[in-house]
Amino acid sequence: MADQALSPRVARLLLLIAAAIAIVVVPVARADEDLEGSSVRAVSSGAELAAAIADERISLVLVDANLTLADSDWVGYPVPVPLRRNLTIRGSAAPRASWPLLILPAKQKISCGFTYQ
Repeated sequence: MADQALSPRVARLLLLIAAAIAIVVVPVARADEDLEGSSVRAVSSGAELAAAIADERISLVLVDANLTLADSDWVGYPVPVPLRRNLTIRGSAAPRASWPLLILPAKQKISCGFTYQ
């Protein structure tokens, strides 16, 4: 019996289980990464989000909490901040009951890195 191969059905089932484990494990590991000095920044306030947007090294922002991005969060930055890169803002990989809520009352704080003609 030891030399018998797995049936195709059992092999597919094992493959699905392995894929499900990979999907669950990878995002959790991402949440535990040391984000200091990388192109990823975790934020939990409007001031931290403004700093991440103004920092040209950041390409991914992970929002950890509900936050408001107000005019006062842009103090110290020349506005509008030119955005000359792709920037993704999404919820963090940490488990949450709901998606983070962004409230954006600040206006004209970011400019695209190109001109219209």
